[in-house]
Amino acid sequence: SIGAFLVTKTVLQKKEILNLEDFANKDEMTGVLNRRAGLLHLQSELKSQRKANTRLIVGYVDINHLKQVNDTKGHTFGDQLICHVANHLRQHIDPVHRMIRMGGDEFLIVFNGIGVDYAEKAWDRINNKYQEINNSENRPYIISVSHGIVEHDKTQDSEIDTLIKIADNRMYEEKRYIKNDLKIKVIR
Repeated sequence: SIGAFLVTKTVLQKKEILNLEDFANKDEMTGVLNRRAGLLHLQSELKSQRKANTRLIVGYVDINHLKQVNDTKGHTFGDQLICHVANHLRQHIDPVHRMIRMGGDEFLIVFNGIGVDYAEKAWDRINNKYQEINNSENRPYIISVSHGIVEHDKTQDSEIDTLIKIADNRMYEEKRYIKNDLKIKVIR
């Protein structure tokens, strides 16, 4: 009976530790890695990639027109939009790739072992799904996201900040194009 008690206590302690790790590493609202845990993961992946000579892609994602949704519909709808985008991205990327909430409406996706072409095809599928949702669901806002993708160059010792900056700049290039597209109606 003492042995069973100790086993039960050990199992409960392990579950408690896992819960604390989740609390410390995951973004509370979206359930993806938080910035701190995500950047540690990316650093680890860069080290592994250098040793194993594999490919690593960093994708930067930003929700378009979130401020307008917050200002006109309220922050509850803005939070719903953030959660919907996070859930949708998570559903449409392979579980071996990791999502990180950088803050607000910005996410990183760490694609492991694939090339830029594959990542862009995944992105096309994601955008096509958003268009389907916008056309078929009667949401009070349009779901639109911008992205930028960069492949880590194994021949250079690029820092995380450099990769993120390049992906972020590419995302902003796409965002400028989308903002200039007058056909986008954000609020319904």
